[in-house]
Amino acid sequence: MDYTLSFGSTYLLEDGGSIICRPISLEYTCGSYTAARAVMDALHGSDYVNLISDVTLDLDAEHGTRVNLTITYFELQSTGSAS
Repeated sequence: MDYTLSFGSTYLLEDGGSIICRPISLEYTCGSYTAARAVMDALHGSDYVNLISDVTLDLDAEHGTRVNLTITYFELQSTGSAS
């Protein structure tokens, strides 16, 4: 499987909030739709809270299935204080 990752800029979910969004653009090619869907299912089912969006599929019998998507991971911003 060939893939390309492009990391976007992090941002706060809302002004003054404590949730950081980390978007990643992902392009990959698999031999079949079933294999491409299995990758999306594995990403979505990870232990880290995420949202998959902007999904496009290019089904090409000769070259396999090409997928472009954005996956955004969400994490709590650390607010700990030094003692």
